[in-house]
Amino acid sequence: MFQCVLSRIVTQRCAYFQHGITCRTFQADEMITKLFQQASQSHRKIHRSAMMLVAMTRKHKPVVSKRVLAKNLTLTTGELSVASRLIEKWIYEVDPFGKLDINVPFDVEISTLNPQEYPEMNKALITILTKEDGQNDKARSFADIYNLKIDLCGDKKNLTVTTAMADGIVLPVICSIKLPLKFDVRVRNTQPCDVSIKKTECADIDVVLTKGDCLLKSVKSGRVAVECSNGNITSDSLLQGNIKLRAAGKGYIKGKRFQGSTVECITDAGDLHIGAIYADKSHFFSCHGDVHLGSCHGNTDVKIDTGSLTVDTLNGDLTAAIDNGNIDVFIERHDKVDVSCGAGDISLKCRKDLESEMRVIADSMAVDDDIKFDHTTSSHEGQTKHEGFLTSQGGGEICAHTRKGAVRITCHNWLSSLGLKFD
Repeated sequence: MFQCVLSRIVTQRCAYFQHGITCRTFQADEMITKLFQQASQSHRKIHRSAMMLVAMTRKHKPVVSKRVLAKNLTLTTGELSVASRLIEKWIYEVDPFGKLDINVPFDVEISTLNPQEYPEMNKALITILTKEDGQNDKARSFADIYNLKIDLCGDKKNLTVTTAMADGIVLPVICSIKLPLKFDVRVRNTQPCDVSIKKTECADIDVVLTKGDCLLKSVKSGRVAVECSNGNITSDSLLQGNIKLRAAGKGYIKGKRFQGSTVECITDAGDLHIGAIYADKSHFFSCHGDVHLGSCHGNTDVKIDTGSLTVDTLNGDLTAAIDNGNIDVFIERHDKVDVSCGAGDISLKCRKDLESEMRVIADSMAVDDDIKFDHTTSSHEGQTKHEGFLTSQGGGEICAHTRKGAVRITCHNWLSSLGLKFD
């Protein structure tokens, strides 16, 4: 019974579609939804055309290939959830190396096409969903509030998605877009919204948000630039490319692993926490926030007005300047380390066999017994200056200067840096 009724509905919708009729609502839409929800699991193998035609509620005629319309599928649990939230959907044939430019006043989710379903990587799937399951019938009225405009240029390389809607209106909907793997992304949102970009390997990602959070997951790009005027920036896995992140206001920046030629991260009053950095040059700046760097490789520059700096493991060069706050660094390998505080303490953790020239200027200095520091002492502008060598002459260079505070040099190793606790 289910398949028979559904078949008649699909046949009718196909006839409408072939004649260019794509009205906003069909009575058949509600019938399909109810039949689909009531059907048993064994009857949930339906034509993809049924799901697509239910979603086509605009007067705009999308570009859909006959091969896609005729393909069968068995809906998974995730696809069932999407079907119950679906409001509208468009499918476009695009160039695999094109660019998306989007500016809409609701949350945006951008991800990559499934390579098994779209091996040619030449489609763009644009879907409008409600945020709650089973609310698509009620949310159909949202289509009268916003007017989504989709433009695709003649060479199919530039895809633009915009909408006209009155300021101050917030709809509980999500714009989900699936793109080819190499498709560039440009997001400009002037109203509150969150943006997530997942599993892409394009050449350029450029995101500017007035208010909202940005999530990056498994992103590899030649350039990644994200600016949030009032929101957080999070990288949930590898972020690769020339990276430039800016979180204004109280927004923070968190990342697991950054990799690229250059990395630049700036916050105003939020913290900055990066698990691992592999870059030729890195720059981190915060006005009133703490900076915590895990495994740090390359040439790193840190500036903080008010806040603390922690580096779990340093393998490279470090230049750090803090006006008011403490510095805690474990130096595993280095060429040159120059750290300074206006008011605060400096803790330098070193391997027992680390070789380096060292200069310390502070109110006081403490050195572990396991550390060999042959040095001379002199007076320097009301403080004490210590100059000498760790272990022996040679190696790199370490300079530590606090105008109001103490310096402590302790013995540390890689295992200690993990912070493991054993009973």
